[in-house]
Amino acid sequence: MSPNGIINSFSGKNPNIFTGISTGSPNNPDANFVIGNVSSYTESNSAPVSDMAYQNTAFYIDDSWKVNRKLSVELGARIEHVGHWYDRQGTGMAVFLPGRVFSDYYSGKADPGYYWHSIDPSIPLSGQPNRLAFVSPRFGVSYDPFGTGKTVVRGGWGVYRFSGQYNDYAAALTTAQNVVNYSLPGQKTVQLSQIANLKPPVCTSPFPTEANPQGGCGISGSQNGLDASDYGVPITYAWNLTIDHRFKWNTLLDVAYVGNTSSQILDNGETIQGSGFAELANQNKVPIGALFLPDPITGITSTNPENVAVNPTTGAPTGNQLADYHPYGYAYGTNAPHMSQSNQYSNYNGFQAAYIKETGRLNFDFNFTWSKTLGTVLQANPFVVREGNYGIASIDRPFVFNATYLYQTGEFTHWGTIGHVLLSGWTISGISTWQAGGSLLALLGNSVPNYGLSESYSNNPTTNGVGSGVSQATYYGTDESGLAIQPVLTCNPNKGLAKYQRLQVGCFAAPTIAGNNEIGEFGGKAYPRMSMGSYFDNDLALYRTIHIHNTQNVQFRFSMFDWMNHALPEFSSANQVTLRYLVDYPSKAVTLNTGTGGTSPTFGYMDTKTAYPYARILELGLKYTF
Repeated sequence: MSPNGIINSFSGKNPNIFTGISTGSPNNPDANFVIGNVSSYTESNSAPVSDMAYQNTAFYIDDSWKVNRKLSVELGARIEHVGHWYDRQGTGMAVFLPGRVFSDYYSGKADPGYYWHSIDPSIPLSGQPNRLAFVSPRFGVSYDPFGTGKTVVRGGWGVYRFSGQYNDYAAALTTAQNVVNYSLPGQKTVQLSQIANLKPPVCTSPFPTEANPQGGCGISGSQNGLDASDYGVPITYAWNLTIDHRFKWNTLLDVAYVGNTSSQILDNGETIQGSGFAELANQNKVPIGALFLPDPITGITSTNPENVAVNPTTGAPTGNQLADYHPYGYAYGTNAPHMSQSNQYSNYNGFQAAYIKETGRLNFDFNFTWSKTLGTVLQANPFVVREGNYGIASIDRPFVFNATYLYQTGEFTHWGTIGHVLLSGWTISGISTWQAGGSLLALLGNSVPNYGLSESYSNNPTTNGVGSGVSQATYYGTDESGLAIQPVLTCNPNKGLAKYQRLQVGCFAAPTIAGNNEIGEFGGKAYPRMSMGSYFDNDLALYRTIHIHNTQNVQFRFSMFDWMNHALPEFSSANQVTLRYLVDYPSKAVTLNTGTGGTSPTFGYMDTKTAYPYARILELGLKYTF
């Protein structure tokens, strides 16, 4: 043991871990503190520092040519080395080598299959190999078709590379640092004087067992590693085409098409949509349909894939274990050894228009965007990158309108002296925004696009290892929790909606359970865009600055936020978009659960409003500067 320990509690009276004698006061933690009777203690074998960095080195070539008085062209290239994150302390980032798991496990190595630089110098400190250099070209053009300067056509295309974020790679370093944790068992105590004698538990079973299905020896907590053959560096291709035209009153109309696509993004990371799909990187997933087949070890086919260890008819043990079906179950049980890979991607395409005036007493900027943002952002299918996972991103807003406006009264010359004194120097400004609602699928819990679908048994005649409901095991013959059971559509849930209603519950149905050890129906197909409510806001400000003397000024300001008092309708909780079904145990027929604790009778309705009825905020301000 080491000095990296934390005492968490002195509460309670429980048997001493060494003597077995109950010690301490059950209700007086102060007394336990005085006698040194500890009831909660954790310790790590080390406390390493996470000291990561990446190195980028680049130079560029760029030149522009004025082909004629109407046409200008710019061409350039960036030659750059974009390095992967690496460990500056010399340990290195862990990589997962599948071919070594078997031999590592039977040789007793902790974290079989995971290697890093300090134990295998052939692996770079970054884990992933680096390219010496990339060439990233850029191109731009500007064309004045009439030669008057009033109309300009601009366009460009470029390649941009960048390093992934720190959080995406930190877990691979944590695995390499090989920190082993110890916690005092529950309902046990230890004296302060005995802490130095604590020992981590000794593994007595090298294989996953029914009592310990998570695995045997050689495993230390969660494992994360990179792909040792992955050269991937995140890359973005961006392009645009813009037409500007200046009208009378010094106004400008700007119309543009803008697009980009990004790829080679880490799957078990947060670069796309902020929450990585860890199960995509899990190398120990049970293949679809495997639980419908004989156990690879015993050769026995279980008739209850939800609990392969028990015969649902007799209650007798089958000898099967879930770990038997996992590719690396002999070493990792049902744990998830991860190997992150650069296989994620996204894209954006948008039409943008703006009408702008920036001179005179009246200024404004009206702009509109029609766009779509797609990517591997959903978490529905951990077995493939695209199918079920490629869809609308949570940041997508297909239609956005913004307006900013400002009017200055200047020196008011009407209505004589009174009008000049009272109305000169005022400014009124405002901001108005409307955005179409974001995709419901992307905004559901952790981007799992299944409306929280759950199915509970009814008419269950036996309890012999039969649980309360069905999961991926019954539907698809796998215990892979990342494979979402998605509803199927029987009609368009966007049609015939009432006020504040976003979905028709009658258009959703649970997928069909095939039974007879056959793979069930996959939902989630041919979904229309289902969205949240739109966003709408208007702010106004009226202010005037009065000069007092020399550098002294006083400003009066009256501001109104959401001055229309437009509270936004929304769902009070995820319960409003959660589907719950009942499964008849004998027939496996599925019906919507409309009883207590079932699907909400107001499913799909936005049943509350933000800040209602006090959305409007008024502010009065007085500022004196000198």
